[in-house]
Amino acid sequence: MDDEEEGEGLSPSEGLLGNLLSRIHTWIEENRFKSFNLACGMIGFGVIFLVLWGLLLIREWRRPTLEMAVTALDLGAYEEARNFAQSVLLFSKKSEKNKRATAYYVIGVALCRLTDLAWITEEEKTPFYLLAADALSESREIGFPTDRAAEGFFHLGKCYFKTNQFEAAVSALTQALRRNFFDIRIVHWYLANARYLSPQPDLEKALEDIDLFMKTPPFLKEETQDALLLRAQIYLRLHRLNEAVSDFEKIPKNTDKKFTYDLVFGQIQMEEAQTAFDHAAQLENSPRLDISEEDLKRVQEHKENERFMENWNEAEPEEEFLSPEEEEIPKKKPQMPPMNLLKEVVYQQEISDASERHESSEGKPQNDEEEEGEFSKSNIIRYWHQVGKQRYRSAIETFGKVLRNGTDQMNPYRLAFFLIGYCHEKLGEYEKARDYYFTLYRTFPDTAEAVAAEFRWAYLEYLYHDEQSGLEALRHAITDIKKLRYYTDPRNSTAELTDISKKTVSRLVSDGQYAKAELLLKRCSPLMPEEEQARFYATLYELWAKSLQSHLQDAGSVNREPRLRYMEKMFREAGTWYQKLSQHTFTKTEFFDNIWNSAEYYRLGRRFEEAIALYRYYLENHVVLRQIQAHYHIGTMLFEMGQTDEALRELLFCLESYPGESLIPDVRLTTAHVWIEKKEYDKALVLLQENLDGILEPSADVYRNSYFLMGTTCYDSGNYRKTIRIFEETMQLYPEDDRNAFAYYLMALSKQNEWDALKKEELSSPMEQVKNQARRNISQMQGKAVEYLKNSRKLLTQKAETGALSEIDWRLLRNIQLRLGSLLIDMGPAHYEEAELENRHTILRFQNTPDVLQAYIQLIRVLTLQKQMTEAERIKIQAERLFRQFQKDRAFEEEMIYSESGWQELFRNLVPTSDIPSEE
Repeated sequence: MDDEEEGEGLSPSEGLLGNLLSRIHTWIEENRFKSFNLACGMIGFGVIFLVLWGLLLIREWRRPTLEMAVTALDLGAYEEARNFAQSVLLFSKKSEKNKRATAYYVIGVALCRLTDLAWITEEEKTPFYLLAADALSESREIGFPTDRAAEGFFHLGKCYFKTNQFEAAVSALTQALRRNFFDIRIVHWYLANARYLSPQPDLEKALEDIDLFMKTPPFLKEETQDALLLRAQIYLRLHRLNEAVSDFEKIPKNTDKKFTYDLVFGQIQMEEAQTAFDHAAQLENSPRLDISEEDLKRVQEHKENERFMENWNEAEPEEEFLSPEEEEIPKKKPQMPPMNLLKEVVYQQEISDASERHESSEGKPQNDEEEEGEFSKSNIIRYWHQVGKQRYRSAIETFGKVLRNGTDQMNPYRLAFFLIGYCHEKLGEYEKARDYYFTLYRTFPDTAEAVAAEFRWAYLEYLYHDEQSGLEALRHAITDIKKLRYYTDPRNSTAELTDISKKTVSRLVSDGQYAKAELLLKRCSPLMPEEEQARFYATLYELWAKSLQSHLQDAGSVNREPRLRYMEKMFREAGTWYQKLSQHTFTKTEFFDNIWNSAEYYRLGRRFEEAIALYRYYLENHVVLRQIQAHYHIGTMLFEMGQTDEALRELLFCLESYPGESLIPDVRLTTAHVWIEKKEYDKALVLLQENLDGILEPSADVYRNSYFLMGTTCYDSGNYRKTIRIFEETMQLYPEDDRNAFAYYLMALSKQNEWDALKKEELSSPMEQVKNQARRNISQMQGKAVEYLKNSRKLLTQKAETGALSEIDWRLLRNIQLRLGSLLIDMGPAHYEEAELENRHTILRFQNTPDVLQAYIQLIRVLTLQKQMTEAERIKIQAERLFRQFQKDRAFEEEMIYSESGWQELFRNLVPTSDIPSEE
């Protein structure tokens, strides 16, 4: 009873918990071994968890921080600094920009300094500098640490410099100067070198930087010598020889910079050689230029030198300038003075030639002593030639020292190798130069010197050996040049190589070798600025098209059409490039001149829509000159495009607005053509008569064209007598004109139209006397028409013998033959035999065109009239077979006198109907 009361006093939750504990206790009592194992497992898991948690806490406590990386960098522990920064970068978030920027900064600076200290070659260091530059570039993109921006820009510029990215180096180093980098001397040193070696060098600023470097203490002997050598090289590139020599003489000959010293010394000798050749050229090409005291002094000094005097009076053979191997190589084209390549080679001729070419000054008497003495102008020129050659020979010897002693320093070695080839090239020893160039670019590919050597080798190959292989080599060389980011000498700079290309293209164009100039220009134009490219291409295609135009008159009928198409293509190219050139011109006059040229050449190339648009643009914006020409050309092109009304408006505007201009006769002539097209013959005749009654001379082309056009207009208008009269006058004035054949043909047609009118009169008149007179007149007219047709045929036959018969002339000759055969039949039995011969001649001559079927019909007709029925039947069979062959070959689809159905209808009267296929 008490237990029940006590149980009833417990809460439900306490009862459940107690029940659960009771059950667990009971299970433990029953399974003591299992419960022991479970307890041990839980305790072990807890211990492992605590150990791991402790290790994570320890690792987090010992992880490198950004402060540790920066401190290691400042203490010179660059490897640790880089590792610490990489760890920070690994665990940082993208949103933590400042932390990431500083980490990239530490990685870049540490890697840059580690690379500086590494015992490897400069070439082997390049990839490490690139990695450092990438890291510093990342830091710059985010933002260098505020207190380390100057150092960041300096090391970035240094890495760019070490990887030959000189333009980027200049930009970064300039930023370091603006942020007051603590060591401005080293910044100026790198800036001077970068500006000197840049593909677009800024030599004046490079001089300023090197001067600032030398003015900032402290000074070390090695630094001073490096600065003097660099400044001497800069002066040489500026062609300031005296200042370069002055700096160079301050460097002791036993300097530790022996390789660079010899390299600069050789370059000075080359500059002296070039100066000597330039001075000789100035004396030679300027007869009025007097000999200076310096010239006399230098000659006198060398006159006292016995070794020099031994060769003073010896004629110098041309072979001295050529290698022995070159004499044995067969020339694939005549030798050309390579003025486009080496401007002083023209001076490298026999010394005796200089004396012969020496001209006396106008108005200044020349005495025998001056003309023949040892101090004459010709001998002075000889002396400077000799000096130039000696300097180049000395330069080759100096560069040879670099090759012998500098194999462990590749940069001066490669440059010396290139300059030896360049000196041989200057001396005209092209085979030796090619050998050096070829060896260099095959041994040291992907270097600036090798690429320049490749270009110059390809160029010499193009000039003196195989043009096609030379052009292909030039293409590869130019592709390689575009990949380079630095140049070590002005002789292998883009500017020098581009200048070579431009001079050669200009020479080829001036020689009329347009196709070769185009090939070379396509290879070399990538080196040129866009404006120069457009100017060269525009000039090339302009002169090429005009040359084709001038020779077009001499082309025969076979070659005329393709030449005409090719000429138009060249004019279109010229128009395209002049339009591109206008986009690069900045003065108003040049801009509109290029627009006008583009419109003109588009017009001559028959690209009428583009030409009209440019002419209208010219009229809208440049309203001073060439107004009537623009309107006239627009009208002419609209007329050729079939827009007759628009063309008429433009031409009438010219006649009304510019009545006194010299172009008005041409405008009248073209306007007359338009009126003729509109069947307004009277208006056309009025304009043509104004041309004939004006101030024009009969020799003028406009006068001649107006005269002939008046004759054809009179024929079109039905005034046949005036047609004959006008053409008789034109033939007397212009007996050699090509249009006389067509004039004779129209005169024959005019006679035929006149006798057609007389036939009507003969049939309508009741008087026999009138009929007889009409018959006599018709007979006379027929005879005259036959005479005109034969004269026309004679002219065309003579023209065919020269190969100048055009397609239009050929069709005219065909029509003459057919009409002559028909006319002779109409003239009666006395002319049947001649008619038969003419028709047979037509059949033989025009066998391949369906129009010959008309000659068959006429031959059958005349044979029938002559009662030769068997022969007529045989000709019918031939005609039927030929007709079926033309049907099979679809020859009737071309432009013919009759259509296929027309011919079929004519044959129904000649052959049995059952043998002719139906039109279906």
